[in-house]
Amino acid sequence: MNYETGIFEMQIPGVIASGGFYNSSEWISVPEDSAAYFVISSRPTALFLEEHPDLPPENEEGLYALSVSYFDENLDGVGSGLEELTIAPGAEVFHLVEIRLMPDDNYQLEIREGLDLMSLEAWEAAVDNIPDELFINNPSQRKGALKNKLRAIFAKVKKKNYHGVINQIQNDLLKKLNADAKADWVKEPVLVEELGALTAMLKYKWR
Repeated sequence: MNYETGIFEMQIPGVIASGGFYNSSEWISVPEDSAAYFVISSRPTALFLEEHPDLPPENEEGLYALSVSYFDENLDGVGSGLEELTIAPGAEVFHLVEIRLMPDDNYQLEIREGLDLMSLEAWEAAVDNIPDELFINNPSQRKGALKNKLRAIFAKVKKKNYHGVINQIQNDLLKKLNADAKADWVKEPVLVEELGALTAMLKYKWR
């Protein structure tokens, strides 16, 4: 949903979606080779609360239910259970979904814990949660440097300098974390999908 125009937009080739519904479930289906990121937004809730400051605090946190299914070309696949989760007003939560083909030819699907893409505190916590052994050297120093880079990024976000943010992510952070054997700080990719989701969301805001 484009909250500026009120129009439900589908910009991914081959996508099929239910469209926006009031107080009901929505679904979206994308081709396997799509670079798609799924983000749950409670920005409308934050705007509503700003317009109604008299509402009690217990009405602030929202609820959502998330389920993911995957099917291959033979219609073999797997589905997750329905997860009921909470979301703070104004949050933009990204869930990383991992789908693996197991040795027995069955699929395994995992929905990772959500990350609020627009929360500096959430990103700093994600950096702290990177296992020390994944860093090539000096894990504590690397974590401190990563958090400094994130603070610089969110200072640009606050000024709506989305072009500067995207440039720093693509030409600095990702080069440190994508484990491509060049300018790496880590032994395997870390937070790459999350940074991709943030980049895609900011490109959408920057249009």
